[in-house]
Amino acid sequence: MQQYLLSYEAQNEALLRSLRGIYETSFPPDERRRFEDVVRIASSEQAFHVDIYTESGETVGFIMYWNFEKFVYAEHFAVLEKYRGNGYGSTIIRSLLNRLALPLLLEVEKPEDETSARRIRFYEKLGLKLSAVPYRQPPYSADKNSVPMCLMSYGDIDLSKRFDEVRNVLYAKVYGISQNASASNFLGNFQNRNNVPDNLL
Repeated sequence: MQQYLLSYEAQNEALLRSLRGIYETSFPPDERRRFEDVVRIASSEQAFHVDIYTESGETVGFIMYWNFEKFVYAEHFAVLEKYRGNGYGSTIIRSLLNRLALPLLLEVEKPEDETSARRIRFYEKLGLKLSAVPYRQPPYSADKNSVPMCLMSYGDIDLSKRFDEVRNVLYAKVYGISQNASASNFLGNFQNRNNVPDNLL
């Protein structure tokens, strides 16, 4: 597979269209940001990366991730539907893992149906571990909902001991929730609509 970096390929309209198609069809609206924001962040935020993989000129999949001081966070990862089940996804994840010097974290939907359970098994086969600590993805914007999720990790990180630290980094850097903002402010904005539990923050 050929690998591209979005920041270097921002003028490649065909690549952007194919990336957008996979991104918007692979994730429900509440679990993704506007694609225009993806392009903007990739062009302006040094910690944010988008690796795009192609095969014979067709976009196969992508992975979007953040390089933080103490861990790497994979925000979104997807493979074009017709290529799923053929090892492309494992190859993309392993490619990232082989380049990392820090632990990897990612969010997954709770295992409430066969699709989400199968996704978790996919990551477990690659060596990631599912955290039992309750977690909730904040809304990407005021018009979106928060989503109950789980965190998975790879490498030398114990989420049972470092959960608050990890969550605070994700909330601040990925979702734009200030670490100085109180839990009551967050709940005041979203609890009525999303039923955020009192012990979330």
